[in-house]
Amino acid sequence: MYGAVEANGGGGGAGPAYGTRRTCGSRALAGFVLLVAASVALVVWSLQGNHQQQHSTDVNLDVDEPLTNARAKHHKNEDKGLRARFPLPAGHQKDCAAEDFVGTTLKLIKETNFVNAMLNSGFNAEILDKFEASDIIGFHNDDKFLVVFDNSFQIGLVRRHGLNPGAEHTPFDENKLLDWPVDADGDSQFEAITYNQSAGTFLIFEETYQDATDDDDDTDSSHSRAHEVRISDDEQLEHVRVCDVDYAFSHDNKGIEGASVIELHGQSYVLALCEGNYCDGGDRGREPGNGRMLLLERRIGSDNSTGDDKHEDACVYEVKQVIKLPESVAFMDYSSLSVYENRKLVITSQENAAVWIADIEPVSQEESDAGSDLLRFQNGRILDFPRNDLCEIIYCNIEGAYFLQDDIIVTVSDAMKSKARQPFVCRTKGQSIHVFLVPE
Repeated sequence: MYGAVEANGGGGGAGPAYGTRRTCGSRALAGFVLLVAASVALVVWSLQGNHQQQHSTDVNLDVDEPLTNARAKHHKNEDKGLRARFPLPAGHQKDCAAEDFVGTTLKLIKETNFVNAMLNSGFNAEILDKFEASDIIGFHNDDKFLVVFDNSFQIGLVRRHGLNPGAEHTPFDENKLLDWPVDADGDSQFEAITYNQSAGTFLIFEETYQDATDDDDDTDSSHSRAHEVRISDDEQLEHVRVCDVDYAFSHDNKGIEGASVIELHGQSYVLALCEGNYCDGGDRGREPGNGRMLLLERRIGSDNSTGDDKHEDACVYEVKQVIKLPESVAFMDYSSLSVYENRKLVITSQENAAVWIADIEPVSQEESDAGSDLLRFQNGRILDFPRNDLCEIIYCNIEGAYFLQDDIIVTVSDAMKSKARQPFVCRTKGQSIHVFLVPE
C-alpha cells in the first residue's frame, strides 16, 4: 500500500504524508457520491412502490367492485379474449365481496365425480368416460338415487351413504348402471326423471325426438315423450309404456329439460320445464325472464302414442296449462326442476350457474275455472352455486336437481362442452354429483 502512495505522491520525505491526505479525501468524495446515489435510488424505489401499491389498491381493495371485473382489469391483455368468448350470463356479474354473499350462495356439503362413484362396479373404461348426467331423483326413502344420462340408455344407481358427510371417499362398491330393458342404441336424450307414486313408476323424459309424421308435412317441429319404467326388487328395470307429450317444440335441442309430479286439487300432474325461454330455441329462447313450464295430464287409451314400443294402453300427456315463471327468474336457460312435498320448487340454470327456489301456492278451483294459472309462487329467491377464488363460475353444467330435504338439494352435472365452447375452469366440476346446503 505504501508503494502505491509513494507512486502517486512523488519522492521526498513528505511523500507519504501527502499521499495519505490525498487518499482520505478521495475516499470521502467516493463515499459522498455513493450516499447521493443511494438516496436517489431510494427515492426512485419509493416512487415505484407507491405506484405499485396504488395499482394494487385499485384492483384488490375496492370491495364495491366485483372481483371478476377487478381480475379482468388486472389481466386485461391476457383475459380480453377469454371474456369476449365466455361472457358472464345476463344478471350474473356476481360480487363475491358483497355483504349478502353468504345468504345468496349455496354451500357445498359433498361431491364426487361419476368415474369415482362407479370405479368399483366392474365397468370398462370406455363407459366411465361418458357420464353426461342430466337429472337425478331419490327413491327407497331416499337411500338410493337414480341418475339419467343424455348420452346413454343405462341408468345410474347411486347409494346415498356414499354421499353422506363424513363418509369415506370410495364406499361406492354397490353403485351400478342398470341396463335399459328395451333394445336401443346411440344417445338416449334423457333429460328428466320423476316418480309417479300413485302408479309406482318412474317417468323418464326424452328432451325431443323427431316425429315420424313430420315427414308428411311442412312443419319443422319436435316432440318429447315419457318412458314409464319400474324397478324390481333385484334392481332390474322394467319398461311399462312410452307416452307422447302433445306439445310441438320449434328446436329439437330445446325441449323438456326437467320434470316433477305435483298434486293439485286431488289430481296428479307432471310439471315439465322447458329449456328455452318461451319454450323456444334460437335468439328468442335466450331472452331472460320468460321461462315456461308445461302442466301435463296423462290420458290413457289415446292413439297418439308413437315409437317401437306401443301398447294397447297407449297414452299421451296433454298440456293442461302453460305456466309462466316470474320475470325476476331472468335465466338464460333452465336445466332442471324438483318439487318438494308439493309445497316448494327449485329450478336450476346451467348458464347462469344458479337456482331459483320458491314456495308453491295452488290457486283455488274457482280461480282455476276462471282462467288463472293453477300455480302461484311466493318468497322466490335466486341463489348462486359456489364460485372459485376469483369469483368465476365453476359449476358450469348443472343439469339435474332433487330436494333431499327442505334445505338440502342434490344436483348432477353434464360434461364440459367440447371444442373450447366453455372456459377450462368448467372441467373440474363436470360429470359429477353434488350436495348443497341452502342458506337461511
